[in-house]
Amino acid sequence: MQHTSQPTQVAVARDALDRTGTVEGSAVTLGVEEEFLVVDRETRALSPRGPELIEAASSLGEHVCAELNLCQIEVDTPVCTDLAEVGASLRSMRQVLREAGEDLGVAAAATSTHPFSSWRQVAVDLEEERYEKMASRFRRLAHEHVICGCHVHIGIEDPVERFRILQAARAWVPTLLAMSVNSPYWQGEDTGYASYRSVVWSRWPTAGMPPEVTTPEELEQLIDELKAVDAIEDETHLYWWVRPSLRHPTVEFRVCDTFLFVDDAVAVAGLIRGLCWTALHEPEGLGAVPHEQVLRSAMWRAARHGLRRDLVDPWQRTTRPAADVVRDLLAAARPGLEHFGDTAVVEGLVAQLLTRDTGASAQRLVRAEEGESGEAVVDMLLDRMAL
Repeated sequence: MQHTSQPTQVAVARDALDRTGTVEGSAVTLGVEEEFLVVDRETRALSPRGPELIEAASSLGEHVCAELNLCQIEVDTPVCTDLAEVGASLRSMRQVLREAGEDLGVAAAATSTHPFSSWRQVAVDLEEERYEKMASRFRRLAHEHVICGCHVHIGIEDPVERFRILQAARAWVPTLLAMSVNSPYWQGEDTGYASYRSVVWSRWPTAGMPPEVTTPEELEQLIDELKAVDAIEDETHLYWWVRPSLRHPTVEFRVCDTFLFVDDAVAVAGLIRGLCWTALHEPEGLGAVPHEQVLRSAMWRAARHGLRRDLVDPWQRTTRPAADVVRDLLAAARPGLEHFGDTAVVEGLVAQLLTRDTGASAQRLVRAEEGESGEAVVDMLLDRMAL
């Protein structure tokens, strides 16, 4: 991967992000959910005290909640109209969690897997009926699901348009994953993957790329069939990388790891919204979606290497340097970026990401420099929560 420093462009992007307001005509809203692992501040190991941290962070109200495992929590931004709101909200919520955990001796860590703790050290939240059912149904799969992700919701009122986005955007989902990778470790070992979370996630029965469902009626029929064969209880158990909501007017992109850097979350949220607008208004610019097997291979490569090696180029159906494929994604989303006035912001933040690299690389760098215990990695993760 070729990295070139572009401090001027990054500075311009930060300034533009600080000044961004609601763009006239930008009816497409967005919101971001972040999942975090809860760790003990002294031992740096996973802690089952997520419910206590949620209570301590009660100032977040409905924007903080529990997850499947007691060592996980989730926060979500309000509905936002521009990227400045997204970035400010994410930073504010991370700071609230940091301060809330101080008296408890716990902290939220921005990583998708823990550097050394085992899932055996924590437990599923069996007090929650939904999670108790999942644990009973899926057994070890549910108990091992100690992973965290970042989900981007794009508000689209027209249900038919949500399905147009679902199909058109699939080609770029692997590139989005590669930009977010932040889970190289599992059970204390380096997995060789940049996103081992995506490997663990893919074991769920309904995980993966969304099928070619083109209307709400087709989706409802599919859900009914999956219920009939006892595969799911409701549509919330569709664990596709991208899914339309039948309950809310959104398309949800669920492919990303939890970002180590807030700037990267903002960049990817902007790219996703740009892709969605382009899919609706200038879809020819996105190109044809590759075959399902090509997309599966592209996802594997993104999870394996992140931005450190070549990625699959969905336009040329070949592998190319990761930075070039990311720039192709920028080009594909540009009509939407320009519509929302996000071009300078997103281009600058993407340049920063390509220069700095991902959370997975940051974790490996710290472990290589500080030793194999993983405690220094956790310290770095917690330091990032303050930025």
